[in-house]
Amino acid sequence: MDVASGHHSTNDSVFSACFRLDANTLVVTLSGELDIATAPSLRDQLLPFKYRATRVVYELGHITFLDLGGLRALLSLFDGDIGGVSISEPSRPVRRLLEIVELGSLVAKASVRAADDKASLAV
Repeated sequence: MDVASGHHSTNDSVFSACFRLDANTLVVTLSGELDIATAPSLRDQLLPFKYRATRVVYELGHITFLDLGGLRALLSLFDGDIGGVSISEPSRPVRRLLEIVELGSLVAKASVRAADDKASLAV
């Protein structure tokens, strides 16, 4: 299992990424703002895993902001082929963008059930 991490600071926020490779699945835990300013850093950090992972799981529960530049960075590992990409426990900003661009299918089924359970408890 390989583990690596990186941090990128901007004036208003801190973006951090932690990478864990289990067999051929890369698990990437992200926090902070993933946007046009921080996306290049993420793409650079993903490059070493490009030919070592056939699947990537993004844990995005701590992402506070996501724009299209950040979303493109998430999909860059497989050159836009989203078949091996899934998103676990997305934050509200992540869910919102995925719904807008009609990529809600990337959200892991367990995450959808957990969000539905939380919503029903709040009622």
